[in-house]
Amino acid sequence: MSARPLLARVVEFFTLKDALRAAEGVPERTRSALAERLALGRQRADCADILWTNGHTAEGLSLALAALDATVEGASGEGAEGEAAGEPRDAWERLREALLSHMDRIELDDLRDVLRRAEGPLPKTDRDVSPAHAELFAELVRARTRIDRVLAPRALTKRAIGFSRALRVGAAILVLVGVALALALALRRPSAMFASASAFFEQSPRFAPEMAIDGSATTSWLLPDGATGWLEVSLSPPRHVDRVRLLNTTNPPWSDRATRDYRLELYAHGALARTLDGSFEWTDAPSFVDRDVGLDDIDRVRFVVRSFHRVGAGLAELQID
Repeated sequence: MSARPLLARVVEFFTLKDALRAAEGVPERTRSALAERLALGRQRADCADILWTNGHTAEGLSLALAALDATVEGASGEGAEGEAAGEPRDAWERLREALLSHMDRIELDDLRDVLRRAEGPLPKTDRDVSPAHAELFAELVRARTRIDRVLAPRALTKRAIGFSRALRVGAAILVLVGVALALALALRRPSAMFASASAFFEQSPRFAPEMAIDGSATTSWLLPDGATGWLEVSLSPPRHVDRVRLLNTTNPPWSDRATRDYRLELYAHGALARTLDGSFEWTDAPSFVDRDVGLDDIDRVRFVVRSFHRVGAGLAELQID
């Protein structure tokens, strides 16, 4: 019999349909006896591992075999009457029948070989443990774990199977949500605007280029007296720009400066994509001027001051929609 397809194993892991069918076909008395033998096998296996890891290899090997014996007795239907009841090799046909639908013939042959090799006398002292015994220990552990995995669903109640199914599905959903969030964060590029300028008045933070993109009409980027220059806004990542909104300054409360003639330059992929020229009339109460753009992949917008009113130039707001 061929190994079970991966997709079928994945479906079974989440639906536990086979486990439920197996549980329905096992009488309560048999289920309880199987659960007891499997628990005994796991208990002995844990102790065997501790003994082996701490250098008590002879006792660890013996206990590993006892753990496999207990698990095999559960598979063969021997029940829990007496720890010495039913040698694994005597119950082979019943064990084979129990495992055949879950293990291919190669696995079954390997299992039988392990059981046969374990028939011989085991070392009584640690100094008698050979490399071959170490290999046998590893094979006993693998065999018991494999049989336990096959038989465990038959030892479960319907309620326990339903709980396991809900737990597995819930855990899978949480993992998928976590992966989706991680991918979204990994792929998301931060959206930001950064302002720079050719110069600003007295190098004061009050008049720095950031003041033109802070969303406040009461702050302004100002150029030094009598100077022209530029303000540039970089976009990360590049984006589609429908329009650029400009709000001129008057440098309140002094009302001593404002931009007059300007040029708006838009860059895509580092190259100039469009220029828009314009002018502001002097007013004590400037309002927004909208310039339509309609371009994709804009990475920079530059506001170039070509002339000014009174003593200098500046800009209160540059907004990008």
